[in-house]
Amino acid sequence: MNGAEISWLAQYPLRLPADYQMEIIRRRVRERGSALDQREGLGLKFYAIREATQHGSTVNEYAPFYFWRQAQAMADFHWRGGGFQGIIKDFGRPAVHSWLPATISGFEHFPECSADHPLYLTLRSSELSAEQELGSQVAQLVELTENRHTATEALGSALGVNTERWQSLQLALYHDVPEPETGDILYTVLHVSAPL
Repeated sequence: MNGAEISWLAQYPLRLPADYQMEIIRRRVRERGSALDQREGLGLKFYAIREATQHGSTVNEYAPFYFWRQAQAMADFHWRGGGFQGIIKDFGRPAVHSWLPATISGFEHFPECSADHPLYLTLRSSELSAEQELGSQVAQLVELTENRHTATEALGSALGVNTERWQSLQLALYHDVPEPETGDILYTVLHVSAPL
């Protein structure tokens, strides 16, 4: 996937109660996951979860992650009846975090992905220093992200910058459970919608 094809990275993590039955989310993804497989303006959607006691997680969370190609498509999804109303109805209206993409590499091919054959996603956030020139910080992070992709078994990687909080987000997708590095949040991906 060419990073120039993507305009925004976005995620809305939904923290769930400690005793929440995560099978409810797994069933939701099985029944509704394919709805965005051909969605106009969407590059990728990862149906990601964290489950307490699994892979070192202490929380239950449903946290879909999106690569949007077009602002119009993102708007249609969120407030023009294009799918987000289901999230609002079932979980309330969450904050949607977004990042401008700085680099995206890989993501051309995916192995089978389902609850029985999941993929794994790592996210790592870091503050951008006010003391250092932004361009050089982002350039260093781009190099780190691309090196991490080529040095590991990652299927793809991306770096985004949030200009409201001045934070970067590194993302990597794996076929098998990776050895998490310091600061990584590890998600299990139950389905990938990849219209691009």
